[in-house]
Parts: sequence; C-alpha cells; structure tokens
Amino acid sequence: MRAGFGGFAAALIDNQLDCWVMNVVPVSGPNTLPVIYDRGLLGVMHD
Repeated sequence: MRAGFGGFAAALIDNQLDCWVMNVVPVSGPNTLPVIYDRGLLGVMHD
C-alpha cells in the first residue's frame, strides 16, 4: 500500500483510533512527504 497523501493514517486519527502508522512513499513516485508532514503524520521514502 502506498502512502499517497497519508489518507489511511488520517482516517484512523479522525475515528479516534490509537495506533501507529508509518507512511511509506516510493522513491520512484511523486514526493508527497510534505503533504504527509503538514498533516502531522510520520513518513519515509523507500525504494
């Protein structure tokens, strides 16, 4: 599963579910980490 814009983690936060999600953005795709960070979420780039 790609991180995209961190929608999965944001949905968990909106539903007040306590869990840990690491958003992984592929190196070969567009860099969406700034959007993920702006939402207050964690993320990394990976190949």
